[in-house]
Amino acid sequence: MALTRFPIETTNPKIEVTLPVGRHVLELVVEDSAGLRSAPDQIVIEVRKEVAVPTITGINPVSGIRGNTVDAVINGTNLTGATAVDFSGSGITAKIRTGGTAGQLPVSLIIAADAATGARSFTVKTPAGTAASPTGVAFSVAVEPTIIPVEPRVLPIDIKPIDVKLIDPQPVIAEPQPLTIKPIVAEPQPLAVSPIIAEPKLVVTEPKLVEPQAIIAEPKLAIVEPKAVIAETRAVIAEPKLAVTEVVNKPAKAPEKVATKTSIAGTSKTTRR
Repeated sequence: MALTRFPIETTNPKIEVTLPVGRHVLELVVEDSAGLRSAPDQIVIEVRKEVAVPTITGINPVSGIRGNTVDAVINGTNLTGATAVDFSGSGITAKIRTGGTAGQLPVSLIIAADAATGARSFTVKTPAGTAASPTGVAFSVAVEPTIIPVEPRVLPIDIKPIDVKLIDPQPVIAEPQPLTIKPIVAEPQPLAVSPIIAEPKLVVTEPKLVEPQAIIAEPKLAIVEPKAVIAETRAVIAEPKLAVTEVVNKPAKAPEKVATKTSIAGTSKTTRR
């Protein structure tokens, strides 16, 4: 158990205390079972805040030309609060720019005109420690390419005339080839005909009686002479017919007799069929 309040009295020869960040002076007094106390012994303890150690993972760009200033970014972890960036060899001066984060540190690299060419390793110093570039991560100093002008040279060309002869074209006549025509005879194929047998069906319709209707001609008065001629009124009665379709295996029923009655101008006439 960590102890935070003082003074502390305990019989345990080993104790654990918790102290805040800073410098602390502790007095240690030992008392035996007889009650004898030792002289105070002062212990100075300095407590520091634990910080993560920085690391370097890369730099971009990875090269620069002598006599130029290159704006680069160093990538890594825990780079916040960096105070210095140093390169191996001579001829490169690094200045830390603003806007850095824990993962990126912007710097300006001033490369001297007489700086030695080749790859350079580098370190980043922070309050938590100093990080060195790992193997394979370096910044290279290169020489500016030189352009050498080339003077164009004109070489004389000996031009000789060339005799061109025209060749009289010879007509080429193609020899006719006989054309052979072979008749193509189609081999007759047997035609398979399957008989189609219609299944007989018996259709019986129900016989119906046609109801007779009386047609009465409208009497008309025709005057030819001073005599009155009255046309005889006749009743035309349609004869009822029985329509029966073909019946198989059933005796046809005899139609029933129908009695009709017609009245004409007060005269009753009955007809039986």
